[in-house]
Amino acid sequence: GDQAPAQHCGDPVRTEPEGPGGYVLKPTFTAQHIAHLDKQAKLSRAYDGTTYLPGIVGLNNIKANDYANAVLQALSNVPPLRNYFLEEENYRRIQRPPGDIMFLLVQRFGELMRKLWNPRNFKAHVSPHEMLQAVVLCSKKNFQITKQGDGVEFLSWFLNALHAALGGTKRKKKTIVTDVFQGSMRIFTKKLPHPDLVGLGGIGTWPWSGFQASKRGLKAPGGHFGAPGGARGVSEGAGVPRNVDLREYLSEEVQAAHSHTTYDLIANIVHDGKPSEGSYRIHVLHHGTGKWYELQDLQVTDILPQMITLSEAYIQIWKRREEDETNQQGA
Repeated sequence: GDQAPAQHCGDPVRTEPEGPGGYVLKPTFTAQHIAHLDKQAKLSRAYDGTTYLPGIVGLNNIKANDYANAVLQALSNVPPLRNYFLEEENYRRIQRPPGDIMFLLVQRFGELMRKLWNPRNFKAHVSPHEMLQAVVLCSKKNFQITKQGDGVEFLSWFLNALHAALGGTKRKKKTIVTDVFQGSMRIFTKKLPHPDLVGLGGIGTWPWSGFQASKRGLKAPGGHFGAPGGARGVSEGAGVPRNVDLREYLSEEVQAAHSHTTYDLIANIVHDGKPSEGSYRIHVLHHGTGKWYELQDLQVTDILPQMITLSEAYIQIWKRREEDETNQQGA
């Protein structure tokens, strides 16, 4: 048999026919390449001549799927989740019952991760069409491509569906999803006046004093900590919130289990406009360059950190710091 070509550090393994000039149609990633992803600051050149940073890649808005795009782009920048799905071997042998369609979510999400992080794309953007078709099918059309959805609801459904499709259960069997995100949180609700009375398009903040706590205690998961919910106008003055100590928000049980309780913001999803309409965009931190980028469907622009704190956050993902700041574990 022919010998396999030598692999270069930082290059995806080529297991499929290549496109023109060596652009990979179906990239796979070596463990070595994955380990270096968050240290890479080098721009890649797409086949059409445009340059891009792998991982900071636009997604087509087919009609009204920007709510899903923003969530998928956020998840693609959560290192342990991304690393797991970049390597198909991690989930390829999971046994599913005959006729089970939910595993399609796992397959399509893995394919999308590998496209978003491919350093040899045809263009500097990626189509999420196959991923979204799986979402429509597996959610029984609760989430659609042609109708605006709610980012928090989609994130919650998607993570739960991924966990179940990977063979996870509510109590005993863990998966990469629970390793990264699982925890419980205190939820605050307040009954608002009818939208017609306040014109919810540019609504201000509501006083916290009237909120009712529906769940006691806040539990931080082992790795990443996602904080969904309308945290309107998070402000930190000159820059993005970093090294924020969340100890006072954690239950005593979690405080005892985790000596490190400081977090850095790594993803910030913004919703502009009316609740059932409007549009979504996301700010993500590129770990290799340390720079922030704003992604809104196909548009990718670098952004000053100060602009992020002026935006009204809808969903945020925070990454927990370990003692050694260079060895951070998750968000």
